[in-house]
Amino acid sequence: MPKLFLLFLVTIITTTAHPLLAADNTKRQTIIVLDASGSMWGQVDGKAKIDVARGVIKELLEGWDTNVQLGITAYGHRTKGDCKDIESVYPVSTLNKATALNVVNAIKPKGMTPLSQAVKTAADELKYTENKATVILLSDGKETCELDPCALGKSLEEKGVDFTAHVIGFDVAKTEQAGLKCLAENTGGLFLTANNTAQLKSALSEAARIVAEKPPAIVGTGKLWLDKTEFSVGETILVHFEASDKFPEKAWVGIVPSNIEHGSESKNDAHDVSYQYLRKRTAGTLTFRAPGRIDKYDFRMNDTDHSGNEVASVSFTVKEISATLSLDKTDFVTGELIKLHFKSTSPFTNQAWVGIIPSHVPHGSETTNDQHDISYKRLHSQTEGTLTFTAPGKPGDYDFRLNDTDKNGNEVASVSFKVAQAKGSLSIDKIEVSPGAPIQVTFKVPEGLDTDAWIGIVPSNIPHGSESRNDSHDVSYQYLRGKASGVLTFTAPNHPGQYDFRAHDTNKNGSEIGSVTFTVK
Repeated sequence: MPKLFLLFLVTIITTTAHPLLAADNTKRQTIIVLDASGSMWGQVDGKAKIDVARGVIKELLEGWDTNVQLGITAYGHRTKGDCKDIESVYPVSTLNKATALNVVNAIKPKGMTPLSQAVKTAADELKYTENKATVILLSDGKETCELDPCALGKSLEEKGVDFTAHVIGFDVAKTEQAGLKCLAENTGGLFLTANNTAQLKSALSEAARIVAEKPPAIVGTGKLWLDKTEFSVGETILVHFEASDKFPEKAWVGIVPSNIEHGSESKNDAHDVSYQYLRKRTAGTLTFRAPGRIDKYDFRMNDTDHSGNEVASVSFTVKEISATLSLDKTDFVTGELIKLHFKSTSPFTNQAWVGIIPSHVPHGSETTNDQHDISYKRLHSQTEGTLTFTAPGKPGDYDFRLNDTDKNGNEVASVSFKVAQAKGSLSIDKIEVSPGAPIQVTFKVPEGLDTDAWIGIVPSNIPHGSESRNDSHDVSYQYLRGKASGVLTFTAPNHPGQYDFRAHDTNKNGSEIGSVTFTVK
């Protein structure tokens, strides 16, 4: 059974106004779309979801502004398995609280959840291509019919005069939040979550407040400008400003995605990527870092941080840097030194980095790469060069991946390679020695191992295979320092017993690659 709960669709229509001026709130129409699918019989706070929904709606109606016309639409309440089961059960009109509540109480959950079609139908009814329209959507799950809420949000935003969807995810599993969040983001709306009745009331109230509030009068003007309009991820941005001396101390400038509707400080505050207070400064320069996501953004100046107005903006783009990674060969053994060459079209920031990532890890996200890297090095603003890495101690398929920042950035280039288990051979001049006597070991290992590849004496009772384990039990050791073959002289342990010479491909969580046994008598 689909897990989709209550859907409120509140659409406010206002006269068109300059984006930086308060809108006319005298003529408004609202539609509440109620999900009546079978999942409404699920439990929240020990009650059926339909009962929780009715309680929330009752409180909503009690405090409803009678200047706002209201309509109620239900879906999934008449037949099972029908994605077209959408009905206006209370036509848009001046609110009659008793009649509206009786309509809601009479609805019996039964069918499917055509979430996106309900939003589209309401938008069409309220002529969103001609009027300002704002939606509040409350859902406890994802779309179960044909439309994609993410794509729908993008379409409504592009075609609408001023369309916004605020979305509240009520007791929604994280794996089911993507479509709901995308619907909100693609229309410049809020995405809020609530896990119980109290949080649901709070989230709905916050979204309704932003929809219904009338912005205060602007108390001054401002100006923003940039030296250029294209930046790389993580690049330093200097934004210059002029501001009114009438602004309060917490007037602020922030980075906001360009698709977010202009005008409302509250909406900017809900979507800002980063911000700084002006603190009564009337002119100056602020230093920001370009966001980690490639997109179009604005710097927006707001006259306060409490239900204020946006008074100035300037746009910029975060662009992708083209870069390449290359290797002289693609097959290595554990512990082998690897030379990685990199080149980019323009400098990366100091936070850009290259790391070794197992090939099975999905590409694209710097955050994901950061969680799985075996080793890494920063580029330090260089546009080209060569970095030296040590091949991982575990055989397998790996990538070098270049990331444009270490703060929620992007993977911009990669190159793959394979690692096989290194193998070495050891031999000794005698297999029995006296305590403290000299003993020689002859070795041969693969070319190109890390300079800290080593040979050590380890008690024979220690399990073989792990360099880290051998490292914690070795009696003595010597580094190979880049040599692929030779003879090393050790002093036999003072304690009688059975020992091994064990060779290792690196001193960095590597592997044992060869051994030979001797006895101290």
